[in-house]
Amino acid sequence: MKRKILLAGVAALVLGLMVAPASAWIIVPDYGETGWQSYTYTAGAGGFSGTAGFLVSNHGDTDNDSGLLVDNLSQCSQAGNQSFELGNYDGYTLGPASNGTVTQGPVNSDSGTPYLPADGEWMSYQLSNDDPTPAIFLNAYGNVGTNCSYLETGITLLEGESFTFDWAFLAFDYAPFQDFSKFYLKDAGGDVVFQNGLGQLVPVPPAVVLFGSGLLGLVGLRRFRKN
Repeated sequence: MKRKILLAGVAALVLGLMVAPASAWIIVPDYGETGWQSYTYTAGAGGFSGTAGFLVSNHGDTDNDSGLLVDNLSQCSQAGNQSFELGNYDGYTLGPASNGTVTQGPVNSDSGTPYLPADGEWMSYQLSNDDPTPAIFLNAYGNVGTNCSYLETGITLLEGESFTFDWAFLAFDYAPFQDFSKFYLKDAGGDVVFQNGLGQLVPVPPAVVLFGSGLLGLVGLRRFRKN
């Protein structure tokens, strides 16, 4: 029984150090990817009128830029360039130095996985440079980003109405850097009133793996000696 408890504790320790503390994030390892994901924001009492934004940021360096794909936008079936089907950013504002483009793809991840639009023929593709990351946007560990790319569009929702989109985070970086992506809302005055983590790079430190493996090895050795 003690051995089982120890094994469970070691597994929990190793797994706990492998993931970020914020459960809303989807965590990827070095050069990892999330695949296409869907996100829904539903307006509360009074609804919402302001700006929706998509941000992808480097952390700790400016050498390798991670990517964020966004597509299939819908705010209560309103008309407009919701899913970039005009083949451009009409109706959107890209940061002044941000790296973003509307593309038909494919966009390849580091593993070689090709990403095509989730809806229609076009999608947005941002790389995490070259606007400075605002200090209000922190990653899952509370770290400030370095350079970023952000894309914004105006939305208006009545109470209970939803804004939805598909997204994919592609990490083109590695330990110890923790690149990340976020969805956020700004009110009519330009203040960020809501933000939610999307994807983040959280590599497993080799020391953690060795520590966990070492403890498991000691447990196995003790069991061998008893037998």
